[in-house]
Order: sequence, then structure tokens, then C-alpha cells
Amino acid sequence: MSWIVIQDTTISEENPLVISDETIQLTNNGGSIINLTGLEEDVYYDFNKNVIDLGTIEDTYSIRIDFLAKQLTNNSKLSIRLDIGNESEIEIISDTKEALNTFKPIFFDLPVYALNTFKANGAKIKLTAEGSFEIIRYALFIVKTTDHRDINNGKVANVFYTGNFSELILDTIDSNGLDLEKSNQTIVFGTSGIYSVSNYCGLYKFRRTRRPSEIKIDYFLNNKQIGEFVDELTHRQKSLIAFSRVIRIEAGDTLRIQTTTNNENAVQVIANPFFEIIKLQRI
Repeated sequence: MSWIVIQDTTISEENPLVISDETIQLTNNGGSIINLTGLEEDVYYDFNKNVIDLGTIEDTYSIRIDFLAKQLTNNSKLSIRLDIGNESEIEIISDTKEALNTFKPIFFDLPVYALNTFKANGAKIKLTAEGSFEIIRYALFIVKTTDHRDINNGKVANVFYTGNFSELILDTIDSNGLDLEKSNQTIVFGTSGIYSVSNYCGLYKFRRTRRPSEIKIDYFLNNKQIGEFVDELTHRQKSLIAFSRVIRIEAGDTLRIQTTTNNENAVQVIANPFFEIIKLQRI
């Protein structure tokens, strides 16, 4: 995900910002900028309007406002709010902090999401003082936390298996737009990303045995075991196996799911097993 740090250089120890019982729009001249590639289209700051300007909508962001503040009058408070209005104010989030009689770091962490109004107007940073303060070393840190394109528009792929539990065979994949296919008994991923893989299977132990029947599901990524799920069934017990893993996948990776039981003659499948795959994030 993208991030950027924008440091203001007009406010300094030699030239502090003094604010007393008033509300101002906090500006930033971008005197020092540290960023990550991709910010040109994702997130930036409009220095002409002095607003936070987010390049894409339907995404979420974390906006942190940092500075050092010293109160000049006792029991003073500082409040920050984001205003995405044009002619009239539209406040979307706010926070309040207290300061000391010496310079102290103040952090405002503001999680937001961006829709059309935010995109059209940007967000003005409004700073309100109850009392008097001096402020120095102001910086703005913006992180893009989620990208709606990463969620693949909510598409979920289902992978269906057939057969007895200890002899399950990969049958079909309803990819629903995800870049998946099957090769032998493995799932092949066409695009890199972070994926959630969840399995569901209904089982029933119909025969009494001296020991519980152990049910085991192993996950193999590129033929290397990356996890397992183990459960036990006693006599006449029904069980719904539901187990999830979040896996980092590179394009071309294969995922194989192997099921075994220590007592296949006593366990039967009563609900056809399937695996649900959701792409959570691009990489």
C-alpha cells in the first residue's frame, strides 16, 4: 500500500505557530517529502488548496497529524477535524488532545474512507485551540490502508471435491472471475496476492471403534506443507469442519489439499466438501 510523509518547514523552533482560542486551517508547504512509489495516482496533498487530496475513491486511509505543542495557558486543549465541505463545512472525523507546559509530541490518528465528496473537495485540516499554544515540527503522514480493487469486487471462488473423505478428488472450480484453474489435483493461481482459503465438510462417524476417528486436512503450497487441521469424531457424532487460512500466493503457485483419516471404514461424508477462495489483496 502507498504512504507519504509531508513535513512542513515554515513552522519551526525559531518561528512557532501560535494559536489562541481560535480555529485555523492548518497548512503544509511540503518542505520535506518522503514517499513510496505509486503515490502519484493514489494519495497526495494539494499544496495550492492546502487540502488532503486522495486520488482514488472507495478506499480507506489512515491520516496521522504530528507536531510538538506547548500550552501557554493551563488546562488548554487542541482539537483536529477534517472538513471535506466546499461552501459549507462537512466534518467527517475529529479528535482532541491536551498538552503540557513544555513541548510534547501530539499525534492525531484519523482513519477515513474516501467517496465522491472527499475526492471532489479534498479535506481541510482544521485546528482549534481552547486556550493558547505554541506548535512546532508539524508533519502529515498518510497511509493507504485498503484498495477496493484488491478485494476483487467481492468475488468468491468455490472448489468442489467428490468421493470419500480419505479419497477426495478435486472435481470442479467455480472461479467466478478469479484467475484460478486446476491441474491434476492442485489449484493453480494465475495472479499474485493474499488469499483466504476456507474449507467446509460435513462428516459422520457411524461405527463404534475403540478410539476416536482422527480427521486431518493438510495444506501444501508448491508441494510444501504449510498447515494442517486435525479433529476427532466419537461414535454417532456429526461434525462440520470449517477451517480457514490466509496465504500469500505468487503467480503460478499451486495449492493442494489432502484429507486423511485413521479409520476410513467408520467415517462417511454427509455434506459434499468444498473450499472457498477469496482474493484479499494484490501484491
